[in-house]
Amino acid sequence: MNGFKTLNEISSSIRSTRRTLGISQKALAAYLGISQSTIARLESDIDSLNPSYRMVFNVIEALNELGERSKAEAFTDKTAKEVMHRKVVFCRDTDTIKFALELIKDKDFSQLPVLNRSGSVVGTVYQKNLLMAHMNNTENRKKRVSEILDPALPQIDENTPIRKLKSLMEGYDAILVTEKGKLKGIISVFDMLRVL
Repeated sequence: MNGFKTLNEISSSIRSTRRTLGISQKALAAYLGISQSTIARLESDIDSLNPSYRMVFNVIEALNELGERSKAEAFTDKTAKEVMHRKVVFCRDTDTIKFALELIKDKDFSQLPVLNRSGSVVGTVYQKNLLMAHMNNTENRKKRVSEILDPALPQIDENTPIRKLKSLMEGYDAILVTEKGKLKGIISVFDMLRVL
């Protein structure tokens, strides 16, 4: 055949797509503004219905739209826990600037979360600030990260819905996932892209 589907193949495709998406005949009919019996006949008795090309096209388009919508909703229903990267590279506030700079260069990051001795998030150290401190004075290399600390990246709970992260991501390259101040994970722009 020339790649064209028969009416029965179209009927079967409509039924299987609708079921895969978890949409009832009633919901699909309401979305299209037609009767449920019309959808039922499209799926089981298409020959007697003898639908127009426009009707079949509209049903297929509606299923495509509903499929795209359900994909988007599945993404926005995800939580930080499902998206976060659990292996977080960080430094301690007692580490030297030289150590933090080597770590940030080795991992090719623009910033690192900074934790204190008890494991709580106390700030952020940026590549640019580390580099400037290192270049300005060789004695700075021995200074502690705590001396050039910037405020911590935004922190969220692991149950925070991903849809709420958009505004935070506009101002930062990453968001920390914490529980009672303890670092559990990180969500970068790349982690968000990975799940799109």
